[in-house]
Amino acid sequence: MKLALHVILTFFSLLWCFLPAYLQADDVRSGGTPEIPAALRSSLPEVQPDRNGLTRYLSENAPLSPVQLKLCRESLEALRDNKAIDRVDLLGLLARIHQQAKKSLVPPLAFTGNEQPGTVSIVLLKLFQATEILARQALAKGNRPVADSYLADLQQWSLMLRNAQPNMIQWVASHYAWRISINCLLEDWQNHPDQNRRLAEIEALVQKQRTTTEELIEAAKGDARWEIQNGGIKGILSELPPSSGMTIFLKEPFDQLSTDEVLALPYDAAAQTKRLLSDTLELERCLEKRTALIEWPAFKDPPNGHKLDHYRTIPNGLGDLFSEQANRSNSMQVWASALSRNPLAEACLAWLKYERNGTEITPELFHEFRDPVDGKPLEIDRESRTIRCRGLNMKADQPDPISPPPPKAGYFSIGDDLLLVVPRWKHTK
Repeated sequence: MKLALHVILTFFSLLWCFLPAYLQADDVRSGGTPEIPAALRSSLPEVQPDRNGLTRYLSENAPLSPVQLKLCRESLEALRDNKAIDRVDLLGLLARIHQQAKKSLVPPLAFTGNEQPGTVSIVLLKLFQATEILARQALAKGNRPVADSYLADLQQWSLMLRNAQPNMIQWVASHYAWRISINCLLEDWQNHPDQNRRLAEIEALVQKQRTTTEELIEAAKGDARWEIQNGGIKGILSELPPSSGMTIFLKEPFDQLSTDEVLALPYDAAAQTKRLLSDTLELERCLEKRTALIEWPAFKDPPNGHKLDHYRTIPNGLGDLFSEQANRSNSMQVWASALSRNPLAEACLAWLKYERNGTEITPELFHEFRDPVDGKPLEIDRESRTIRCRGLNMKADQPDPISPPPPKAGYFSIGDDLLLVVPRWKHTK
């Protein structure tokens, strides 16, 4: 269905991450196991349910309370300014969360497709945030070996989970652990006593943690399986909260429709599965060929002026509506972010090595590092020390006045652009 449902899944998952636990519904219940086309099945080894460390870990966890979440946010704000915190109770709680994961979140791991997206994101992000606070606390206390141990756990969890048959939401949540880790490392590198040795260590980690085409293809297939397992578009709109707002991801004027109005449209589950298979295989081909995102057929709007009455008169009106009238911008942003992480990190390392060798930084030096959105060289800003990948509008977006300041070093976003702030050698101003 082009990438419409990817948009819905990703953004509602992220919204759910910040809702209280009581707003989370039980997993979608279906009357049977739908048939998954062979091409959409995972190519990774099957994990037996009684051995699945991820299922075990998720079952053991509960979300943090609003008070605890507030303390975590305040603690991170202080720690990002390198100010150690003195909340013994909070640090003890976070240490227990970390140790539970060390004990339970061990291979074999596999997402089963039955997890509720919001719940799994809440649990994983809670773990990643807890570990970030512990790592930054160790750095603020001057204890790099302890901080490195926490950051190594984040790196390992990210790598394992990204290769545990996730869908795209779960892949994004899993990759966030790596983003936390590399940002901490790049920030701390600026004051490291042996920057050359540390740079070599970071470069090795970047290579080990590269986003691979294979893992993104697995995530795309995971999206397709999740949709089929949960009854297709109709099942998701009918049963998954907060489905009443999912039409906001359609273009005008269809974004004003209620869920009841779209559910009244004809629906052909078999036709929808066939379309989903075709679109996923097309997406895989684009990933394998490293096609620029603006050239992906999934992001090209089919030219038509159809009204709602048109979708009422065709056999798969509901599926066709979400295929033809989706607002694709947010979905493209998700994929641009995923595909930007390799070139941004690698361009950052190249920048630092050029500076070490006394080479003046110019955009021409970075010609080989390509923006996955349009295939052109990445945008380099020597004055702000930023490297940018542009989003769907192909413009350099300006910061929102109410957005938080960029990190001292590492990944961050402005609008639909993903950027990386390059850290500084001690001898540079």
